[in-house]
Amino acid sequence: MKHVVHLTSVNTPFDTRIFMKECRSLAKAGYKVSLVAQAEKGGVHDGVTIVPVQPCADRKERLTRVVPHVFKTALSLNADLYHFHNIELLPVGILIKGFTRAKVVYDAHENHPDKVAGKAYIPAPIRKLTAKSVGALEQITVFCIDAIVTSIGSRLAARFPADKTVILENFALEDMADLLDQIPRTFEGNTKILYTGGLRDHIGSYQVVQAMEHVKTPGAHLTIIGQEIDTPETRAIKQLPAYGKNAEFLGMTDLKGVYEHMHSAAVGLMCLQPLFGYADTSPNKLYEYMSAGLPMVASDFPLWKDLLVRDNTGMAVDATDPKAIAKAIDHLLENPELCRKMSESGKRLFREKYSWTSQEAKLLDLYQRLLSE
Repeated sequence: MKHVVHLTSVNTPFDTRIFMKECRSLAKAGYKVSLVAQAEKGGVHDGVTIVPVQPCADRKERLTRVVPHVFKTALSLNADLYHFHNIELLPVGILIKGFTRAKVVYDAHENHPDKVAGKAYIPAPIRKLTAKSVGALEQITVFCIDAIVTSIGSRLAARFPADKTVILENFALEDMADLLDQIPRTFEGNTKILYTGGLRDHIGSYQVVQAMEHVKTPGAHLTIIGQEIDTPETRAIKQLPAYGKNAEFLGMTDLKGVYEHMHSAAVGLMCLQPLFGYADTSPNKLYEYMSAGLPMVASDFPLWKDLLVRDNTGMAVDATDPKAIAKAIDHLLENPELCRKMSESGKRLFREKYSWTSQEAKLLDLYQRLLSE
C-alpha cells in the first residue's frame, strides 16, 4: 500500500479541499493517507491519519516553529508521495525532494504572488518585491518537484508548466447535497440571507453588512458564518448600523451546520472584492450554494458570470457597491418563483457538472501516474 502525506502549516486538519476532498478520496481509493497539520491531537478520521503539530499563536511562530516541525515530521513518515499546500512550505517541498526519493506535489490554491501584494502586514515599500520573490520561489520549486495542482484554470494554471499541472476545480462534495435533497425548501416568505465567508478583509464582509442598510424587504436578515480575523476592517464591520440589527455573525460551524444554513436561507452571498487575484478564483462556496439549491448574489467577475447569469443560478453585481448588492437581494426576495428556478438550475448543474466526483478521478489519475513511474 502506497503511503501519501499531505502537509499544511496553515489550514485546519478538516479543511474542505485538503481533508474533505483530497485526503478522503485518496483513502477511499486504498492509499495509506496521513495529514500533517496544526492540531491539539491526532487520530484517524475517515481513513485519514491526522499527525498533529502543536498550534501556533501567531504568524512569526508559524514560520519559525511550525514550518520546521512540519518538515521534520514529514521526513519521519517516510512516504512515497508528499503533497503540500502553502507557499511557506515551498522550501519544504524542495528539501523533501532533495532528501528523499519520494514524489512531491505542490497544491497552488490561489495566485499567491497577487495575494502577497495585498498583505497589509508586509510594509508597503517591499510588498511588490516580496510578491516577486514568492513568484520566483514558486518557479524554482516547480522546476524541482514532480507535479502542480491548481484549483482553477485561466491565469493561475498558465503560470505553471502544462505537462506538470493538473487542474482540480473547487467543486462541492455530494455528501450534504444528497441529505438535503430529501428536505423540502421554501422561498415564499423566506427573508433569510446567508454569507459563508466569515469576517475577513477583502472578501466582501464589510460590503454585505453595509448592504443590509439599503435592503428594503421587510424582515430581511443576514446571517454570516465562518472565520473571524481581527483587523481594522473587520472591527469596522461591527460599527456599521446594520450589524447586530439585521445582520449577525455566528462564527464557525461544521460542514453539516453550513449546509443546514444554506438550506434554510433564500439567498446566498459571495461578494469577493476585485483585488489581489480574487477575480481569478473559483471558490468552493459557489458550488456549495449550487449543491444546496441556494440562489446567489455574487461578484460580477468574468469567470463567474456564465455560472450565474447564463446558467441561471444567481445574479452578478458590482461587489464594491453595497446598494447594488442590496438591490439584487431585494429582487430575489421579492420573486420566490425566480428563486425556485435558480435553485432547481443550480442543483441540476451541480449534479451534471460541478460535483467533486469528476475532480476526484483526476486526482487519482495523477497519483497513479506519479507512483508508477
